[in-house]
Amino acid sequence: QRRDVPTILAQADIGVLSSTAEGLPLALIEYGRSGLPTVVTRVGQCADVVDGGRAGMLVTPGRDDELAAALLELLGSADRRAVLAAGLRERTTRMFDPGTVMGQISAVYDEVMA
Repeated sequence: QRRDVPTILAQADIGVLSSTAEGLPLALIEYGRSGLPTVVTRVGQCADVVDGGRAGMLVTPGRDDELAAALLELLGSADRRAVLAAGLRERTTRMFDPGTVMGQISAVYDEVMA
């Protein structure tokens, strides 16, 4: 496990996840917690994490033209980057806070054991 991920991400301007298949990528959560505006493909849980495009830009897997257009849009608009970064940070903080996740896991166990 790398311990320098926050340092590396602090040097980035945009987070990009161009996967063709994913479940729930840790990188996306790390981008959000680091305050990066993000472009992700519509795979796995990515669309849910970026709130259908309200907290990050969504592109079709394998569509390099869409990815390039999204990156150019973000590079050209500091305001758009700031809005998406704030939205993703809020969502990842709320959805993946360790206390929240442990509470959800505990609730599942309680339900199963009842």
